This record gives sequence, structure tokens and C-alpha cells, in this order.
Amino acid sequence: MIAMNKVLNRKTPFLWVPTVYFMQGFPGCVIMVMLAIMYKNFGVSNSEITLYTGALVLPWVIKPLWAPLIDVVFTIRWWIYVMEILVGLLFILMAFTLETKDFFIISLTIAWAGAFVSSSHDIASDGFYINQLTPEQQSFFVGLQSASYNVGKIFATGFIIMLCGVLYADSKDYFLSWQICLIVCGVICILFGVYHRVMLDQSRTKVSQPDSTVGGIFENFIDVYKSFLKLEYLWIGVLFLLLFKCSELMISAVLPLFLVDTVASGGLGLDNTFVGFAYGTVAPIAIVFGGILGGYYIYRRGFAKSIYSLFVIVNLPHILYILLASLHIYNHWLVSWISNRSATKFIVPI
Repeated sequence: MIAMNKVLNRKTPFLWVPTVYFMQGFPGCVIMVMLAIMYKNFGVSNSEITLYTGALVLPWVIKPLWAPLIDVVFTIRWWIYVMEILVGLLFILMAFTLETKDFFIISLTIAWAGAFVSSSHDIASDGFYINQLTPEQQSFFVGLQSASYNVGKIFATGFIIMLCGVLYADSKDYFLSWQICLIVCGVICILFGVYHRVMLDQSRTKVSQPDSTVGGIFENFIDVYKSFLKLEYLWIGVLFLLLFKCSELMISAVLPLFLVDTVASGGLGLDNTFVGFAYGTVAPIAIVFGGILGGYYIYRRGFAKSIYSLFVIVNLPHILYILLASLHIYNHWLVSWISNRSATKFIVPI
């Protein structure tokens, strides 16, 4: 018991790195991927789903705009557990809005709030990771960090969607099935928030500022942007971030709809159970394989020499999607392998 207390008092990174980064991947994937399938099951048109849910990625794109505030308002630790509890409550609230006549608009509004909450959590968790760990520890835990993030994504696109399929097979009611799934998502987020309220170290979680007044915080906020805009070759870096995975973000908004849409509408007609099973089984294998091989590839060639081949490989799966649609391939295992495209773009661990 004494030994266990010592471990807990030290707040070893093994107790919080996996859980914090699980919560980076899980809520975001619920909002950006899972909701698209939910709306499709409700009969919302593809054009509306891609327009409205595709735009939900925006808070993650523009999160650097308010990132400096998280360093100076409250503590980084506070932002982590409060945002987790808040996004959990939003998921539960969304579940109850599915019973309303205007469920689409109301739930979408809640999803936007959840997107800003979740992206704020991501800012804080990255800051906490850097603030709490030495450079050597950061390097040591980077593999666990990445794996935990992907497990969170897989849990949303795999287990939760498969759970919906199982519930629907029993109830034949998509609204009830998705209500239960959203409540499950909310409870999971709240439990992680409570856990991190206890487990995250309270030391070194706030960056000290010379002036903590509102005026001082605002002045510091502006200084951060002034320094950022003075960076050399800033425009090249911004273009790289925007364009490197532009096609990936675009296809991710359409792919879930393509998998579950009817054959008559040009989709593959897969049910939620299989889609969840595919993401929850093939995806982990592809991610592990991709992470190991991708890291070795860049290690051997160097990032500068690898960048052009990475640009090509990250777009190769899109050709496979076109073949799936044009050749009307419905073999479940082949579809599963292609839809978990990490297997083909294995050397792109970015």
C-alpha cells in the first residue's frame, strides 16, 4: 500500500499519458466521423451531412487562435479535466435532443460547441505533456502517446458504431440506438474527466505571467501573435499544414457515407455493425504496422528526402476508393482493408 501511494503521489506519466491522449482521439472522432453515420442512419441527405459535419473540423484547424489563452487563464490541468467533463455532458445533452422535431439543427449546434471544447482540450493536453515531461521523457512516451490517440479514434469508429449496429438489430430503432451510444460516449468522457481531476499533477500546470490582470493577459496574447507572425518562412509552414492532408480531410467526410449508403445510391450498403467491426479490427493492425514501418522509413531516409514520396503515398488510397465505387466491389474483407487506408499509406505517420 505504501509503495502504491508513492507511485500515485509521483503521478507517473504511465498513469495519465495513455488516458489523456485517448481523450484527444475519442471525442473528436465522435464529432467528425461518428455523427456523419448517425445522421445518415436518420435519413439526412449526403449533401447536408458533408456540408455541416465536414465543417466541424474548423475548430481544430483554427485552435491556435485561442491557444495562448489556455496558458494564462486558469491552469492547463483545469482545462484538461473540465473540458472532458463538459464534452461528456454535451454528448448526453445531444442524446436527449434526438427526441425533438428539430434534432438535426439542435444536435449540430451542440456538436459545434463540443468541437470547440474538444479542440481546447487538445491544446491543453499537449501543453501539459510538454510542461510535465523532460525532453527525454517526451521522446520515450511519444509512441504511447500516438498509440493512445489512435485507440481513442478506433474506439469511436469501431466499438461505438458496432454497438449501434447491435442495438439496432435488436430494437429496429436508430434513434433509440444512437441515444444510448451518445450517452455511453458522454459517460466515458465524464469518467475520464473525474479520473484526471484526481490523477494529473497539480505542479507546473500554469505558465507564470508577469501581469495576471485582464489587460496584461490581452497584451501577452497579442505579443504571442506578433512573435508568431515574425517567424521566418511562416507561409511555407502554414501551406504545408493546410495542403499536406487536405485530401485526407476531404475524403474522411465522405468515406463513412460511402460505406453505409445503399448500393442504388452509389454506396457499398454496409451495416453499422460491420463498419464498426472493420474499424475496430483491421484499423489497429494497420496503425501498428504503419507506425513501425513509417518511423523506420523516415529514420533511414530522413524527413527531407522522404517528403515527396509521402505526398504521393498519402493520396494513393483515394484511387482505391474510386475503384471500389466504379467496379462495385462488395467483398467485405477487401472493403475493410481499403477503408482502413492506414495500411497503404503506412509511411505517413504525420
